[in-house]
Amino acid sequence: MSAFWYLKQVLSSLLLPPGALLLLLLLAGLGRRRFPRFALALAGLAFALLTALSLPVVSVQLNRLLQPPPLQPEQIAGCQAIVVLGGGLIAGPEFGELTVPGDVMLRLRYGAYLQRQTGLPILVTGGLGPDRGPVRSEADAMARTLERDFQVPVRWREGQSEDTEQNARYSAEILQAAGIRRVLLVSQAWHLPRAMRLFAQA
Repeated sequence: MSAFWYLKQVLSSLLLPPGALLLLLLLAGLGRRRFPRFALALAGLAFALLTALSLPVVSVQLNRLLQPPPLQPEQIAGCQAIVVLGGGLIAGPEFGELTVPGDVMLRLRYGAYLQRQTGLPILVTGGLGPDRGPVRSEADAMARTLERDFQVPVRWREGQSEDTEQNARYSAEILQAAGIRRVLLVSQAWHLPRAMRLFAQA
């Protein structure tokens, strides 16, 4: 993993909730002597937003705003492959190797469902694995899960990418070499808008 990847993770943590809201609280604390009213308002806003975003009802509603409508037959008809995006690795002591976390398992489950419905080949994409052992990337862990647990074949593994932009770029190279230009993209609702944009560009 590159230093740039680590930098992106740190910046993302600081700019997105809850990091951004904790930074607001820190700013409020630093400015409480010179600007007491403003600092109090800033702290109140940060605390209110932090509380609201912690409530399941808020997260569910925000997620629904991002959820695309169900696929229609005419959308599936022109597609040539299924691409399932990775989302990290976790220890899997029960399997004796690294495996996929719960949210990626949901992606794989839906990818397997789509494959059975359409017969389309699957590409799994995701790097960030260790340099040793049977699981060398997220793509390896995803492919092993699809083949072992869902009995669904995986045609392509893209295991070099470090983020969604690279997922799109490296996957596009593999797919275009196979004459494929239109895919069914599988991820979580909160991730799909950005992922769809990047894959369309690639």
